[in-house]
Amino acid sequence: MKRFAILMGTEEYMLYRETKYCHKDVDLLESTLINYCDYAEQDVITKKFTIFDQPTPKEILSEIKQLVERTQQGDTILFYYAGHGLIHKGDSYLVLPNTQHDNIEQTALPLRDISESLRQSERINIRIFDACHSGQDVRSASGLTVDSQEFTQQLIVHPERDAYITIAACKENEYSYPDSTFQQGIFTYYLCESIKEFQADECIYPETLKIKLCEKMQKWCDINQKYQTPTMNSSISGNIVIAQRKSQASNNSSNIKKPEINDLPLAQRIEQMRSAFPIDEKTHIQRLEEYLETISRYLNLKIEDISKFSGELTLSAPVLPADTPDNIKKIIVQYVKTNNYKTKHQIEMNKVYEGDHGMFAQFTKRLKHTEYIIDASPDYPYSFISVEIKSDYYVPNTTIFIYVLPLIASTCIIRGYECWYDDSGSEKTTKIVSPKFIKLNEENENKIIEQTVDGLITNVNKALEKIISERLEYIERELQSI
Repeated sequence: MKRFAILMGTEEYMLYRETKYCHKDVDLLESTLINYCDYAEQDVITKKFTIFDQPTPKEILSEIKQLVERTQQGDTILFYYAGHGLIHKGDSYLVLPNTQHDNIEQTALPLRDISESLRQSERINIRIFDACHSGQDVRSASGLTVDSQEFTQQLIVHPERDAYITIAACKENEYSYPDSTFQQGIFTYYLCESIKEFQADECIYPETLKIKLCEKMQKWCDINQKYQTPTMNSSISGNIVIAQRKSQASNNSSNIKKPEINDLPLAQRIEQMRSAFPIDEKTHIQRLEEYLETISRYLNLKIEDISKFSGELTLSAPVLPADTPDNIKKIIVQYVKTNNYKTKHQIEMNKVYEGDHGMFAQFTKRLKHTEYIIDASPDYPYSFISVEIKSDYYVPNTTIFIYVLPLIASTCIIRGYECWYDDSGSEKTTKIVSPKFIKLNEENENKIIEQTVDGLITNVNKALEKIISERLEYIERELQSI
């Protein structure tokens, strides 16, 4: 018995609106299936469609059929798609980069034809769709929209005959969201995280996988005030296995040896941890102050490396945790809560409801707003510093920020940026770059800090080049139309 997969994603379209991170979602699922499950690399096909690479529906279906022809009775065939889906004349289609709204039948990928290609006697067919992307924080400001609700309804309520497990990213009245922190679609990210949670050699049953996935999604939705419920339908009776976890993950991170102390007596484990990672609050506070001073000095040295196109750049003075700007507080609080960090700062998210604020208000009242709280005891030093760029209508307003967050036995340096224009209709770009961690007993903290700042500036410059390029293209089109 073997397992096969074909994973497809589309981010950009000639006529339809952008769907962020779909290519990264394909990459993440591919690495999860190969490195953590019993899918062989040669049996997993990935297709990341672009506007420069536009295969026809016929060519795509031909490639699917070629993979299916390699399968035998008892094999598993997994099909995954991230991108837009739509309904046309009652039939479901996957939207491709060159799909034309006036020629859907010839330029979009019919779900019916995919299902027919996948259907073989005595095979397990799994279909996973992250194809109902939200209109908020996902797409560009221009382009056609799709009826994602009707697409999801047909996908789940009307499964294709028998021998199918279908998993969709959300219910028909919801949307599928991205997360700029992870740079992934949140459904696919937590799908892969859920797969990784299974024990070595454990069979992954769809029902168990869905429970894990929904629990993670619900927590993310609570934090981010969204609604997205993964949905599954199955037309197969009995127990079906989607995959089996490998006895040992084969990704590079598995080569990093961690202290094998979990089997030791509790007293011995405590002594080992105390010896390896002594935790002293006074030392921690002193280190925090040193870290931010080093960050401030290095930022001042490197400030001229930030975007050749920018005008006025201002390096802010460091501020206390409570004085972190409100727009950045929201980003940091959501990030900390999403990652379950235990921190010595007060990081809270307080939901405020209209009317009565009693213990049952959240069940009977409408949510008014959410307060994002960052604070610390008076003993803790400054934690936040930023570089500000003022917009001249060509270069966006930009806040480049670093927040030094004390965890239990280490310090997390949260870094990111937010770019926006003041005019109506322009989207705000917000991203947290992968954070850096410094252990309390770290000896190369200055090198880590330099890498932190250099990496942040590199990410900011790439983002600014993309944003400014898109801005110039729009202004040029606007002037040409006059």
